[in-house]
Amino acid sequence: MGRKAHRWRREGRLDGTGLPPSQERGDTVSIAGLTSLATSRRSHRAADGTGSPRPVVASARETVALVLDEEAPVPESGQDVDDLLLRLRGHVMQLGPIAQSDSCSLTLSVAQKLASSEVPGAYVQARVHLRNLAIAVQELMTDMGAAGLVCAHLPECPSAQAEDCQAARVRVRHPEAGFSVLCNGVLLFDDTGCLTADNTVVEPRRPLPVTTADRPVQPLPAAPPTQSG
Repeated sequence: MGRKAHRWRREGRLDGTGLPPSQERGDTVSIAGLTSLATSRRSHRAADGTGSPRPVVASARETVALVLDEEAPVPESGQDVDDLLLRLRGHVMQLGPIAQSDSCSLTLSVAQKLASSEVPGAYVQARVHLRNLAIAVQELMTDMGAAGLVCAHLPECPSAQAEDCQAARVRVRHPEAGFSVLCNGVLLFDDTGCLTADNTVVEPRRPLPVTTADRPVQPLPAAPPTQSG
């Protein structure tokens, strides 16, 4: 199957999602699965440009850690609580356009509702509200990682534009079609070639195995002459 995937790539017969044509895939890859892969690849295609979600997610994780980690300092005043709430609200606004997946709709809605709700005036109640919003942002990023919209691995997988992009972890395997989808949206083919999220072709690093059909047919040696007695 790796040879077929290699032919799809070399002939440019890849649709807008960067996946092999459906008539060649057959019914072994579900429509739901292809839709999910297409959504993820579009997300990574946009993410690997100037609008990469990596700084957004990293900053959001840092703020969440300041609120939820046991070793994080406790906000000393209402102003400290307001500053952290403002940061979390900004993270929700930045994560919203990235979290375009049905699996993230509920957690995104909860985070947006908490971010837009009025903050209690009392210090203790404001801290409770801050913690609830941090938990909502954390759960949103967890769902985004499960949907393949952002990398949830530690250490983080290399981006699709990195030289070691093929070192990212495999998210979905399709051995019947000859390729796997990596965490960063790269399509890795069985022959070690790949297709990045922006449809850049990376040629294989090793030759394809020679099959029986590719070997030249060698003529059979002539039978030795029989000696008459």
